[in-house]
Amino acid sequence: MKKLYFVLSALFLLLTAAGTFWLYSFLLNIRSESPLPASFPSAERKPTIYIGVVSRYSPYLIYEGYQPIMDYLSAHTGHRYELRLSSRYEQTIKQLANGEVAAAFLGSFLYARYKNTYRLKALLQPLNAAGQPLFRSVVITAADQPLQSINQIKGKRLALPSPLSFSGNWLFNPRLCSPVFRRTDFDSIRYFGHHNTVVYQIIKHNFDVGVVKERVAREFLPHGIKMIARSKPFPSSPLVVSRHTPPAIAEEIRKTLLTLPAIESQTSATLTHWDREFRFGFVPAREAAFDSLAISMQGLGAK
Repeated sequence: MKKLYFVLSALFLLLTAAGTFWLYSFLLNIRSESPLPASFPSAERKPTIYIGVVSRYSPYLIYEGYQPIMDYLSAHTGHRYELRLSSRYEQTIKQLANGEVAAAFLGSFLYARYKNTYRLKALLQPLNAAGQPLFRSVVITAADQPLQSINQIKGKRLALPSPLSFSGNWLFNPRLCSPVFRRTDFDSIRYFGHHNTVVYQIIKHNFDVGVVKERVAREFLPHGIKMIARSKPFPSSPLVVSRHTPPAIAEEIRKTLLTLPAIESQTSATLTHWDREFRFGFVPAREAAFDSLAISMQGLGAK
């Protein structure tokens, strides 16, 4: 009897470990192709267009929020649109510059920094809840922390997203942040691959303060964090094309996403499952806004 119990216990542990490994592999899966939903049975006969996304969130969250956009494009155009993910911000830039993807969702910092180097062009920008193509970064801390102001964060442990993200650089730029900080002002600084990972580090009290996009912070406010500072508004993260992008494809994407159904309500059937950043639709990109941001960022980068 004891032997049977031991065998069953071992089998249970083995199955549990296998299931955990499968789930972990699924959540971190960053293979280039995304599965096409069964709702578009004719898509297999359409030419495939790949769209890149910077790794601002985990692969699972990106698929959850961005795949519905690919589905919408596939359903309303003559092409099948698929996501092509990357593990690093700079990898998405290279995919776009080499023509591996026809367009890519980039961060504002990344685009402003590399648009001239790789001859990139911002096609569209997402609107915020106020109907403006703007976003903010915010300083967050755990809800039970006594910190109440950005003036209190010196000497603290700081968690940041990618050093090629706007949020990863904002605090250290005297043209963009007031007061401005030096890296030596903090007890320690660590960069994490995703915005949501920064939030988790704050919730778990592994770090005292962090910087993320306001949209991400607001999503987690009920889960143990608070915002203690906001940046001024900056141009929202653009959908970008390159010199390799066929003009007809760029126009197809632009026209399709600009002619979305009414977007006054987040409960729109079309937009409900889109990433929150895109639920208010798009407008044509304003290149002058990124030119101004690029000037403000001169000489700034990961250090």
